[in-house]
Amino acid sequence: MAVLTPNERSELVMLLARIDCFQATDERVELVRAAGLLRAMPHIDLTGPNPRSIADDLITLANASGLPAIGQLLRAVVTRLQPDESTARRWLHTMMEQHHIALPAPELVLDAPPDEWEPEHFVGDPSLRPVAFLLRGAKASEHVALVDGPDGRGTGFLVGSSLLLTNQHVITSATAAAQAVYRFNYQKTEDDRDAPVQDYAMQRGGLFYAYKDDDYDYAFIELAGQPGQRWGFFPLEDGPPPRKGERVCIIQHPSGNPKQIAMLNNFVDDVTDTTLLYTTPTTNGTSGSPVLNEAWQVVALHHSGGKPYHDELGRLKVRNRGTRIGALLELIPPEVQQLLNQ
Repeated sequence: MAVLTPNERSELVMLLARIDCFQATDERVELVRAAGLLRAMPHIDLTGPNPRSIADDLITLANASGLPAIGQLLRAVVTRLQPDESTARRWLHTMMEQHHIALPAPELVLDAPPDEWEPEHFVGDPSLRPVAFLLRGAKASEHVALVDGPDGRGTGFLVGSSLLLTNQHVITSATAAAQAVYRFNYQKTEDDRDAPVQDYAMQRGGLFYAYKDDDYDYAFIELAGQPGQRWGFFPLEDGPPPRKGERVCIIQHPSGNPKQIAMLNNFVDDVTDTTLLYTTPTTNGTSGSPVLNEAWQVVALHHSGGKPYHDELGRLKVRNRGTRIGALLELIPPEVQQLLNQ
């Protein structure tokens, strides 16, 4: 499946044809080998005097192979750019961010002479975590459910024994809430089998409270059967928001599929009074998911992805968006408060 748009593909071909590491045949071969694509493209001709034609063939094959091939190629190109090719580097970084492709780890520079080097150093982002981090994440994932409503599928999560939070555009009305199914444990087991699920419905005559505008998109739904007693729930608290550059995970049902977690390339890009912007991967069906810090606390309610915006320097960026929990709590009426965290 093609990854790049026609404009992105055309610009990438032009960029590749201009950079230094693509001018000679041996450099092209080394680039494709470093990207791990030489065996996947055994018939590609990397010789000849026309870099643009060769770049066109290479991008065509990589684009047809899908996102992993494009990601491997872009990372290999970035690591081979010369210091004076900063414009190309910025363009590639933007492209990789938009397609949720992890940037290569930066080169570690040591000031000490070799005889004073220590035997081990972190290279790039220090991402070691205790095993308990995964165990706590698995426990937190139990609070998350597939929301299968009349208007489509999304994600929701428990914030009380009987109170579920999702997006208003996932469940648009009390009527839709009453028709929806809220499915817990919809996921794969350790041996890749279907886990046993448990379905819940809205409490007859139960609470439905929702609101939507540019910054807010939420729906609180009271469920029958006290599912939080079985699956647990996230306490909603107005804690400090994550800072730019910190990691946030999203437990979700992407495209209505079994539960998954986004833990890679998951950085906060900006924080406002109401909104969290992040690179954590999402797709259709992620709407209504919890955005979680590294303590597995809910810091935002995910509601949209891929919307372009201009940052403080006027640069156009594409980021995923969620409403900060602190901002959301300020709008909750007493009838919701009675069910929250209970």
